[in-house]
Amino acid sequence: MKFKSLFILLLLSVITFAGCTGTRQFVASAGWSGVASDSAGELVYVGSKDGRVLALNAKTGGQRAIYPPLNQDPLEGIYGTPTVTDHAILISGYDGKLYALNPIDLSLRWQFPHDISTVGRIVGSSTVADGLVVFGASDGFVRAVKLSDGSLMWKYQTEHKVWSTPTVKNGTVYVGSLDHHLYAISLADGTLNWTAPFKAGGAIVVEPLVIDGKIIFGSFDANLYAVEYRSGDEIWRVKGDGWFWSSPISDGERVFAISTSGTTYSIDLSTGMVLGTYELDAQTLSKPVLAGNNLIVGSDDGLLSVLDRGTMQLTSQYDVGAEVRAPLQMNGSVVYVHAMDSTVWALRMAGRQEKVWQINTEDLTEG
Repeated sequence: MKFKSLFILLLLSVITFAGCTGTRQFVASAGWSGVASDSAGELVYVGSKDGRVLALNAKTGGQRAIYPPLNQDPLEGIYGTPTVTDHAILISGYDGKLYALNPIDLSLRWQFPHDISTVGRIVGSSTVADGLVVFGASDGFVRAVKLSDGSLMWKYQTEHKVWSTPTVKNGTVYVGSLDHHLYAISLADGTLNWTAPFKAGGAIVVEPLVIDGKIIFGSFDANLYAVEYRSGDEIWRVKGDGWFWSSPISDGERVFAISTSGTTYSIDLSTGMVLGTYELDAQTLSKPVLAGNNLIVGSDDGLLSVLDRGTMQLTSQYDVGAEVRAPLQMNGSVVYVHAMDSTVWALRMAGRQEKVWQINTEDLTEG
């Protein structure tokens, strides 16, 4: 039953993504942007399902700014979590544009492309490194533009759509594609660093994890891979019981990865040995977070499940009332959750669980 409902969900998602190309009639009633915090912990940013970007007071949830203003048309949809820098908030538009907004008032600084053209649907988030913004798009290109003004520095063409959020480490961009490949691209000039990209047996949509000389990522072939970061040679793989849509995370010794079937894996980082598992009761697309000794996972039944990361046993749950598909965000002791009913939650999950605040992104003011 899990696999059947998952298949229907993903099939509908693919049809929606493909069938709406080139039409403004895809109303921004889709997307599952995560919540991102500024470096000071004062503001958080989120993309709403109706196509607007909100800046919220991190302590109260009060609205501070909105883009586009309510007297303008919304964006078509926002799937990627905002990328926050001190100088700009970067928004991946499902309309095929990358937006750079002022962090204080969310006024537009620049957009790429600068004219009316687009680059294909942008599903993943962007990544900033060395003054460049790197992102993938549904036209199959990975691009790097200047953070200062959005001018194009280079682009690299893959063989299919790129929904993966890039990871940049030591001057190399690691990014997956629906063409089943993981690419290692030079941040400096956009050339391929490996002799050939690593090929998995299915699409790669996760944000790769780079740690301990390894790149770790899951695929729609139900495998979690670890490959050597300089060559792309496989080190180990773990066979899961479903696709890997959620990006893996690590505590430095173990890798935690969740299949779409809801099975959470604890894996030895060095050897790839499975140390423990926990089976959730619902399909899971959300990226988890670590909080002290706990692993917090969101799922389609609306539950946040708190697992002891050593034993992989369930310690508590919190019900937010709607599917959780956006990545979870941890800031200090607070977990931020954007649920599919348009609610955004700030929760303390350690010890006695406590709701700090809750808002609905449909209740917008001019800010």
